[in-house]
Amino acid sequence: MLGATAGSAGALAAAVAARWSEAPRVTAPTASPSAARPPTPGPATSSSLPSPSALGARAAEPTLGARPWAADGRRDGCLILHQARRITPSVDGSVALFITPDAAPRHFWVGFAASAAEARGLRLDAETLSPGERLVRPGLSGLTGVVPSENGQFQVDRAEAGASLRALRSVPGGAGFALGVSPEGLVRRGADGALSVVWPGGGDAESTEPRAERLGEGFVVALRRGGQAGKLLVGHLDGEGRAVGALSEVTTDAALLGVPALASAGGRALLAFAAKRAASDRWGLQLALLGGAEASPRAVAFEPPGAAGGEQIAPAVTGLADGRWLLQWTEGAPGAFRVRVITLGATLEAPTDPVTVSAADVNAGQGTLCAHGADVLSLHLVKTEAAHSLWATTLRCL
Repeated sequence: MLGATAGSAGALAAAVAARWSEAPRVTAPTASPSAARPPTPGPATSSSLPSPSALGARAAEPTLGARPWAADGRRDGCLILHQARRITPSVDGSVALFITPDAAPRHFWVGFAASAAEARGLRLDAETLSPGERLVRPGLSGLTGVVPSENGQFQVDRAEAGASLRALRSVPGGAGFALGVSPEGLVRRGADGALSVVWPGGGDAESTEPRAERLGEGFVVALRRGGQAGKLLVGHLDGEGRAVGALSEVTTDAALLGVPALASAGGRALLAFAAKRAASDRWGLQLALLGGAEASPRAVAFEPPGAAGGEQIAPAVTGLADGRWLLQWTEGAPGAFRVRVITLGATLEAPTDPVTVSAADVNAGQGTLCAHGADVLSLHLVKTEAAHSLWATTLRCL
C-alpha cells in the first residue's frame, strides 16, 4: 500500500520501498504485442549502451531521442493528452495491471483485479479516458493477473492451491501458452494444460512471475530469482515457447534488486528495475538494453535529470515506433509518492526532464504504460483511506 503513519522515517521508507519493489510489476509491453509497433533500427547489444555517467544526462545537441515539438524548443516529443483521471474506485494493488492495444486506433484493453477475488476488464479511449466495461468475473480464488488480447479476450491467471506450478503468467499477444515455476525449473504450460520444462533448475528458489515479450519471431523472458538479494535472469524462446540457449544473469553492481519490467520493440528489448547498491542506499533505477540471444546483458544506473530526490521504484517501460522508449517510475517518500515519465532515446539518452503524470496532492505509485501508435496509456494507483483506486493519464508522442 502507499500510505504511511508517524514513526521511524527510515524504517517506514524502507518498508514502503520494499512493498513497491516486491509487488507484481507489469509493463506495458508485457501486455502489448510488438506487432502493434513498426520495427526499430537493427539489434542492440551491450556495446550500444552509453556509459553510466552518460545515462540521465541532458543531450546538448539533438539526438535520436530528441524531436522538435514546439516553438519553445521542447524536445521530449511527448505531451500529456489527458490529465490523470480516476478510472475505478477500487483495485487490488497486489495483482499486476496489464494493458494491450486494441485493434482500433487510440483504444486500449486493461486487465486488473477489483479485489482479491474479482477479475475486471475495460476498454479505454485515449482521448476521453471513458471506460467501457467488458469483463466482470467475481468469486475467484488465487487471482494473479488478468491479461487482455487485442481482440478484447481476457486470460485470467490463478494460483491453484496445492499445485506444484507457481508464479504463473500468461504470455501476451495470443501466444497460447503461459510460463511458470515448478520444482523442476521454469516451465511452459500449453493451452491444453500440458507442462514442459523450458529451463531446468532453480525451481526451489523464490521467483517472480516470468515476464515475456515478443522479440522478432520468438520471445524474450525476464525474472528475478532468489528474492531481493538474488539475481535477474533473461532468456530467449522461439515462437512455440522452446528455449533458445540458456538463461543469462544480468550483470549489475546492485546488492538488492526489485522486480524487473520488460519492453520489446523490433529487434531489441529494454529491461528496467529498482536497485540498491547497498542496503543503506535509497532505491534507484537501472536499465539494460537486450539484443539477440547471444548478447550479454549489462545494467547501468539511470538517474533521471531533474530528480527531486527520494526513492525511485516500480519502473515500467514501453517502446515507441521510432526506436525511442518511455520509462515510468514511482518517486518520492512515504505518503508523498508520485508517478513520473520520461522519454529516452534509442540508446537511453534523456533529452529533457521527466513529467509527472499523477495528480497533485495524492499519494500515487506503481502502475504500467503502453504505446499504441502515437498514443500512450499510463496507469497508476492512488492510495485512499479505504483502498487503492486506479487512475489513468494519456500522452501523445510524435
